[in-house]
Amino acid sequence: MKYIKSIGAILGMILSGVMILASLGGIIATWSVNPPLKETTIGTLSVAENALGRINERIAQVEGMLTEANQQVVSVREGLAELQTEIEAIDPSQALLSPVFRNAGDDLLPILERTSAHLGSIRETVDTARGLIEAANRLPFSGLEVPDMPRLERIAELVTELQTMITTLRERINQLRQAVVEEVTAVIGEVITLIDEQLARVETLLTGLEETISQQRAQASSIRASVTQTRQSAPGWIDLGSSGITVLLLWIMVSQILALTWLWSIISGKKSEPAPATTV
Repeated sequence: MKYIKSIGAILGMILSGVMILASLGGIIATWSVNPPLKETTIGTLSVAENALGRINERIAQVEGMLTEANQQVVSVREGLAELQTEIEAIDPSQALLSPVFRNAGDDLLPILERTSAHLGSIRETVDTARGLIEAANRLPFSGLEVPDMPRLERIAELVTELQTMITTLRERINQLRQAVVEEVTAVIGEVITLIDEQLARVETLLTGLEETISQQRAQASSIRASVTQTRQSAPGWIDLGSSGITVLLLWIMVSQILALTWLWSIISGKKSEPAPATTV
């Protein structure tokens, strides 16, 4: 029986020795890995932090560009509103029809009126002369030719017709000018409204993009802050973990040394009682 106990004690001592050496090796390995682990962790987190910083800067640049684009759209919409107001205040037919109106009416019509007046005066003179000659022809010795000017009458008629045509033309030009004003204003108004609607959609899209990019920038800033905090606290956590592992391994070593001492006492015959439950 004593022989069996000795064999068991020897095996226990071997196991305890192995565990003591393993614990010692673990402590050495823990503190050997500690510096490069901290360096690698801090380096990785620093790279991530810098990358997030660049991302945040670029997002801020994009946000600034979107804001500027939105301001340009707002400015264009304001310009369209001013343009529509100006167009409504301007007669677009002036440049198109004013020369026609001026040449056909303001210049030509007075000439025709003067021509008609002169023709009327000539006709009156001819009528007077015709009456005098007809009266003279009633005398026995008189045989004067009565003046007859049908062409002059036709010219007067044509001038009168031309006056009527010019007056009608002036009225038609006035109607056309009004139609041009209404049509041009309506067409331009429709175009401006269409452009404004498209710009409003662009403005809405840009506003949505601004909000989204702002959220992304806030998220990137939050992640970067977390990475920075982790980078700053990582060495402490690594040291704390290394210390915890060291304490655990030291406790194992101490317990195994105690177990080794107890087993040695069994072999040397100084103690035969069961060992306390301290072996791990």
